[in-house]
Amino acid sequence: MSNEQLFFRVDYTFWVPRQMDDNDDEEPFSGQPAESAAVSPPRSYQRTDFVTLVQKKGNWRISEIRRKEG
Repeated sequence: MSNEQLFFRVDYTFWVPRQMDDNDDEEPFSGQPAESAAVSPPRSYQRTDFVTLVQKKGNWRISEIRRKEG
């Protein structure tokens, strides 16, 4: 049995969700932002990973993920 390998370059955008302003101490967080609460915009980061897949017993598995820094 030979192990087959596939190599992929994956380019994607990693989004960081909006967060409530920590200065609002009047009410506990209800899951919904208050109208007067300051909400920061979502941040995004461009990412590139190099992924190696290996086929074992008929199933493809990720065997390695290398992140490109920068």
